[in-house]
Amino acid sequence: VGLKIFTHYMELVRELQTVYRMEPAGSMGVWNLDDYQFVSFIWGAAQLSTDRERIKPKSIADPDMAEMLKSDNHFFACLSYINKVKSGPFHEHSNQLWNISGVPLWSKVYTGLIKMYRAEVLCKFPVMQHVKFGAIFTLEPAKTAPSSMISSTDPVSSVPRPGPPVPGVDSPRPGAVPPMSRLPKTQLPSGLLLETKLPQQ
Repeated sequence: VGLKIFTHYMELVRELQTVYRMEPAGSMGVWNLDDYQFVSFIWGAAQLSTDRERIKPKSIADPDMAEMLKSDNHFFACLSYINKVKSGPFHEHSNQLWNISGVPLWSKVYTGLIKMYRAEVLCKFPVMQHVKFGAIFTLEPAKTAPSSMISSTDPVSSVPRPGPPVPGVDSPRPGAVPPMSRLPKTQLPSGLLLETKLPQQ
């Protein structure tokens, strides 16, 4: 059901974006997955997150694979659309996706995308200020604990993610500022007073 309904929805919004040449609300250029969509990448990675498929993340940069799998997987449907609207080498116009293609498992791609979505969408006030909260989508705290897979992607967690850095997940972005809890603390010598001199008028 989700594959059919969400696929029709994504086809509709892509048609609107193409016909009316709609501008993205906030584009990060090559440092973003796509100028318009993000959640559909998560849907597609979730479809493959059992890691039982023969398709590996290294197929992300292959346009023929995207065309072949676009009707069965949201992730590759997004890639097919990108290949139609963007030109040039894939690693230049979609650098983040190129980095993600180096991740060995789809389960790691999925958790990495959740982490990125929290940091780049849910934690950005210019984006979330337009979300309509109400009875269905509330601001109330969750009543069930998140799964271990999701909780491990918490961007403000003090527990480092196990394993080596993952390209596309741990790679820095322009202007990215680490959380205050991760900034090194500088101890000032005791007795040092900081004085501020106001300019004379």
